[in-house]
Amino acid sequence: RARALAIRLGLLLLGMAVLLAITLGALVVRPVRRLRAAVDGIAAGDLATPVPLQSGGAEELRALAHDVERMRDQIRTATEGLEGEVQRKTAELEETLAERTQALEELKSTRDRLVQAAKMAGLGTLAGGVAHEFNNLLGGILGCLESARAESKAESVVEDLDVAHKTASRAAVLVQALLDVARPGQRAFSSVNLADVVGDVLRAAQ
Repeated sequence: RARALAIRLGLLLLGMAVLLAITLGALVVRPVRRLRAAVDGIAAGDLATPVPLQSGGAEELRALAHDVERMRDQIRTATEGLEGEVQRKTAELEETLAERTQALEELKSTRDRLVQAAKMAGLGTLAGGVAHEFNNLLGGILGCLESARAESKAESVVEDLDVAHKTASRAAVLVQALLDVARPGQRAFSSVNLADVVGDVLRAAQ
């Protein structure tokens, strides 16, 4: 009887142990595994999957599951805010870079125009100097032509001298026009004969 009682007592204890293991598995082990899997997912970057909350089991495990879920939601909110801030800063940097690129292009264009203007100013000064020298030479030529025409008696020679004088006079007009363009300072307005202006333009074009 004692042996039979011992066997029954052993079976009872074994059944209680199995029941306790099943209970611990349902109330502790499986919830802890689910929480561990949820924490591993959060650590891996999965912030979209909610943490499974416990409907039963130990109160401490339910509280821990709620804490982990709250932590996941806070991390997700902070991450989304940080991503939005990064996108905003990136857009601002791109806009600033585009503005600076445009400003540099405008600066380069302005520099090129200034260089071109300096070149044209130098050419104008050079043209003015050359025109002044030509004007002096033409003055001497015209004087010699007038003297030669006064002393010449041959009709053919006088005709040739008139042609030379007319050509030199036309050249003197063109040189004077260059000097007027190259001369700095304010110019006074005055009435002009448009027919003369057209004539000067036609002679310059020829």
